Amino acid sequence: MPEIRIDPLTGLRAIVATDRVQRPGGELTVAPPDPIDPAGDPFAEGHEDQTPPELYALRPAGGEANGPGWTVRVVPNRFPALQPDAPEPEPDAHPELCMAVAARGAHEVIVNSPQPVVSLADLSTEQVQVAVDVWRERMRAQAGAAYVHVCVNERLEGGATQSHTHAQLFALSFVPAVVARERERFGAYAVRTMGGNLLEDLVHEEVRRRARGEQEHRRHRRGEGQREGAAAVTEAGARQGGGHSIQGSARASAPLSDPSPYVPPKEGWRFSRNAVTPSVKSADAAISCCRRASSSSCSSIPAKAHALSWRLTPA
Repeated sequence: MPEIRIDPLTGLRAIVATDRVQRPGGELTVAPPDPIDPAGDPFAEGHEDQTPPELYALRPAGGEANGPGWTVRVVPNRFPALQPDAPEPEPDAHPELCMAVAARGAHEVIVNSPQPVVSLADLSTEQVQVAVDVWRERMRAQAGAAYVHVCVNERLEGGATQSHTHAQLFALSFVPAVVARERERFGAYAVRTMGGNLLEDLVHEEVRRRARGEQEHRRHRRGEGQREGAAAVTEAGARQGGGHSIQGSARASAPLSDPSPYVPPKEGWRFSRNAVTPSVKSADAAISCCRRASSSSCSSIPAKAHALSWRLTPA
């Protein structure tokens, strides 16, 4: 059944028609990524001379800048969308219709790991945490920007030209209209709910619904197991005279573990979910995060078939 869903953060509406995936040719298929050739990987450890000079790097054991021994490395984008000294475009005869200004700002590449892997999901939890900490550090380094956007796009389907897992940071001189709209809706929600936090309430509700959905799914699966177990016991009882129903029932109704609880981030930060958008299966594409003038933020690892956007704000 198609429906129109309204994004509580932006007010934008989207048509969701899940049955359309059943139409011929509607299924989504993506081939597994090719392994990275270390010899041609400019982000590999030992290939530091193939990138611009680094802006920042973590080297737990020390070492020279622009050399090996790093765990996360930050370099300027070789083909930047923003430049700190970008020139002003030529004035237009009709600026009220065709307005353009200099694209000033910063555009950085954050190499998430020296390991030649395609996805954040292929890294250890500890390495992902180290990478996300560097995202935060680079956001703080751009504190003078009006808006800082960090994204992770993986595979060609997600817009990545380099296979090696990396993030990109954009420090903008303006606040995008969609973010300004979110800020307005945050304020309206706080007034309407007498101080409620839109993002916090949204993530709690989504986690609650996810847990409920998992419980219903497991209950459904357990019911199928009970029916199969009962059928097997009935058949066995017909052959052997019964006596197996208790064992069969106990096996079919073994206790179910509760869904994983919501785990908050580090002390001093608040963790809230921003959006869920369809993505390419196993592409782990398009994690986005941002920092406004009044808050810092970053992203979590996406699920395989979705791009999940989260914000971290000072608690």
